[in-house]
Amino acid sequence: MSAHESEVDPEVLWHSARTITTTADLAETHLKSSDAAVASCGRGWSTMASAGFDEFVDRSDRFTRDLLQKLADLEQSTRAAAAQYERTDAASGREIAATAGDSRLLNL
Repeated sequence: MSAHESEVDPEVLWHSARTITTTADLAETHLKSSDAAVASCGRGWSTMASAGFDEFVDRSDRFTRDLLQKLADLEQSTRAAAAQYERTDAASGREIAATAGDSRLLNL
């Protein structure tokens, strides 16, 4: 392999996708639990303070949703890459097998 080439093991990508899914599940559980706990703390605040607190809660909710969406996108992209590498490897294998009798190939 030259310095400009790299190898990709699809199984590593599949494992990474599963890890991302697990991370997203944990993040969702903990962040939504925290968001719910924090949201219940705003009762009884003055009108001015309550508005600022509501904005904080909204921002926290948006952060949680955005993070979960980004993790879902990353997981989906990783799975798509793994599948594409598997298809490419399979296609290359078929091509090599089909040309095995080709005299143009070096027979070691």
